[in-house]
Amino acid sequence: NMEAGKHLIVSHCAVDSDELRSLTSDEAENAAWANEYRPSDLMALTHPEVKAFVADRGIDLVSVTDLV
Repeated sequence: NMEAGKHLIVSHCAVDSDELRSLTSDEAENAAWANEYRPSDLMALTHPEVKAFVADRGIDLVSVTDLV
């Protein structure tokens, strides 16, 4: 349970694509982050259950620019 207020979740979502894989070599230290985590973040945050959870609780999704 979260208290009322502002909470920040940071994600760098991306579509699994040749373009994404071209940004980082497989040997790079951040290859897993770039090539695995970014598409899985997108899948998680756009999953119908997550979207329903957000809607059911009246959570407002905003951009960082809305907070400054």
